[in-house]
Amino acid sequence: MRHLVHRAIAAALTALLAVIATSATAQQFPTKPIRFLVGFVPGGSVDILARDLAAPLTAALGQQVVIDNRGGAAGLLAAEATAKAAPDGHTILMAIPNHVIAPSVYAKVPYDVINDFSPVSLVASSPFMLLANNGVPASNLKEFIALAKSKPGQLNFATPGQGSIQHLSNELLNHMAGIKMVHVPYKGGVPALIDTIAGAAAITFITTVQGLPQLKAGKVKTYGVSSAKRAAVLPDVPTLAEAGVPGFESVVWFGVLAPAKTPKPIVAKLNGEITRILNTPQMRDRIAQQGGEAIAGSPDALGKLMRDDQKKWDAVAKQASIKPE
Repeated sequence: MRHLVHRAIAAALTALLAVIATSATAQQFPTKPIRFLVGFVPGGSVDILARDLAAPLTAALGQQVVIDNRGGAAGLLAAEATAKAAPDGHTILMAIPNHVIAPSVYAKVPYDVINDFSPVSLVASSPFMLLANNGVPASNLKEFIALAKSKPGQLNFATPGQGSIQHLSNELLNHMAGIKMVHVPYKGGVPALIDTIAGAAAITFITTVQGLPQLKAGKVKTYGVSSAKRAAVLPDVPTLAEAGVPGFESVVWFGVLAPAKTPKPIVAKLNGEITRILNTPQMRDRIAQQGGEAIAGSPDALGKLMRDDQKKWDAVAKQASIKPE
């Protein structure tokens, strides 16, 4: 009996020491610059939001938050690097739906999106604008759908990459509108937008931060926004559901992830600072000006959103007969 008591006391002491050590680590965190990985080229909406967050986060944490762009493979390269990093909070990822839908469109995904990451915080959400090049002979969505039906397989849609949420959003549009367009993937939203403006693609789904300047400059036209309600920055632009595809909805969310097994006190510290920053009028206005909405949330809220989105887009991929490559 005495032996069992001693073992129980030893186990309790070990657990207590572990808690103390973890707490001390969290209090000292960060002890060096933090790498903030972005899975896309500079200039895109993910990159812009990450940079907007990095500056005040640097001031709050007392260590430089350095943006590390790892473009390509629809964001998978950055996610893989994060998943394999030391779980000490010094490597984080700006995640978007691409990262959770990857298993539906890629045969080999170098990470398990549910088990290889520690959700830290939601950051924002934003609708897409459905933009068309000015040479497309359709002034609204209904006319475009009629045009696409008259030319099955002849119109292209540009996306930031195979398996991106823009790719699946177009496939959802194909299905719901009863049309068939050809996918042309690029290495990021900026090159996809550039080629759409040039006429190499008929349409592209693009975030408001990227699309608004081009729309205001008259370089493209829009058929609507992808969210369930109209965007505050585009009050006169209908939703796609209003414009001709009832029930259509697709939004991009942004969230911060850390490697799995990152100590909870460190996750809590990051979440607290990000939440504080997102609740400042300056940051909320900055995100709103770009067409988004600040939506700070708990790690659990981000984890649930990731699981729900994975199910939604997996169903779309199967419906579109996208075979993992």
